[in-house]
Amino acid sequence: MRDQQAAPKSQRLEADGRARLLVGYDRHIASHHALRIAAQLASSLDAHLTVMHVVNLDDYPIDPDRADWEEAAEEQIDLEEQDAKRLLEGLSVRWSYQTARGDTAGQLAKMASDLDAIFIIVGASGKNLVRRLGHGSVPQALLRHQRKPVLVVPAPRREAGA
Repeated sequence: MRDQQAAPKSQRLEADGRARLLVGYDRHIASHHALRIAAQLASSLDAHLTVMHVVNLDDYPIDPDRADWEEAAEEQIDLEEQDAKRLLEGLSVRWSYQTARGDTAGQLAKMASDLDAIFIIVGASGKNLVRRLGHGSVPQALLRHQRKPVLVVPAPRREAGA
């Protein structure tokens, strides 16, 4: 389900009173790991999990002169939603999927506020993490400007010899 707008204030809690968690999601392995952790937390807390993908240039093909540039981006966005569904398949967690366009940290913060999420979960790749923390990574932007608690999940470590 794609929704370009944030949920109204009346949707802050599920009808049954469940709390809400928000997880940022994209195609990177750190994000997939964060989604699995978020699903475990949502299950443990009996909370509703909102999975949110913020569309950005990573979703678009490198060559903007491609005749099917927009269509290829939409296919990538659809694939990310399908991947999220596959990762959550069979888990005992209530969840929904949202997309938005714009600044990733800003859109996550807005959605967290609109949902009155108890916290935001995001992945961090660890690649150039020190540099990115100083220059505007999504986790750093959320930590700097968001009033909600932010859980930053590091990417899983690769096994030796993998």
